[in-house]
Amino acid sequence: MGKKLREGVRTVPPRDDISTELIAQHGPYSVTVNDLLKELKYQTSLRFVEEAIQRLIILKAIEDHNIELDDESVYDYMEVYREERDLYSEEEIDSWLKRNHLDDDEFFELCKYEASVKALREKLFDEERLVETFAYRKLELDEVELYHIIAPNLDLAKEIIALAEEGEMFFELARKYSTEEETKKLCGYIGRVKRTDLRAEIEAAVFAANEGQIVGPFKGSRGFHLYLVDEIHPAKLDDTTRALLRNELFGQFIMSKLGAHETIYQDSISD
Repeated sequence: MGKKLREGVRTVPPRDDISTELIAQHGPYSVTVNDLLKELKYQTSLRFVEEAIQRLIILKAIEDHNIELDDESVYDYMEVYREERDLYSEEEIDSWLKRNHLDDDEFFELCKYEASVKALREKLFDEERLVETFAYRKLELDEVELYHIIAPNLDLAKEIIALAEEGEMFFELARKYSTEEETKKLCGYIGRVKRTDLRAEIEAAVFAANEGQIVGPFKGSRGFHLYLVDEIHPAKLDDTTRALLRNELFGQFIMSKLGAHETIYQDSISD
């Protein structure tokens, strides 16, 4: 399948005609854009209006920062978009377009918009800004891989520690004694967590510990908590972290624009 599989005319209905554009047909009943807008308003939730405003803010920023993509760049992004959704064949992409009520031109415009947003993020928040942000936030981005036991009382928690010191495996102790059913089935494994996922005193003890060390007990509402520090993962400014920071910074950028004005809703939607 070639890169330009979805090249089309890419026409957009004139703004004057958009309110009467047909969205769906059910027997003798036709649903237009204006019908849809009325129904959304009657749902008493105008979240979709905020999303539309955010899109307009982004489009204005794309224009202000001179983000202009040629068709070749959009087709490159389309390849990535399809691969992320396992859309490799003509049949798969046709089925996906049908499920999402898109034609070829609309799919092109969708990819052009998303590719432009990606380019905008990279222009607004370049490598220098990411390095600066990472340095400021590195500690909170550190992660640790943990196993966990909740003991119903302090005496049992101390006994579990003693058994571990005598050579019993923490994983087996979790299966035998932990009252937390979900992690008990996984031998106490709770996965990778950030500093901000833990209570302050637990976070301090866990990240100060050596790998393989048990910390606790810590009293909680469900009992006494013990943690096995399996592996510490210091934050790195890799591609995943870059994407995370760019997304967060971009969200802050949009929120600052939203906060600059008050949204005023009209009393009615005209026919």
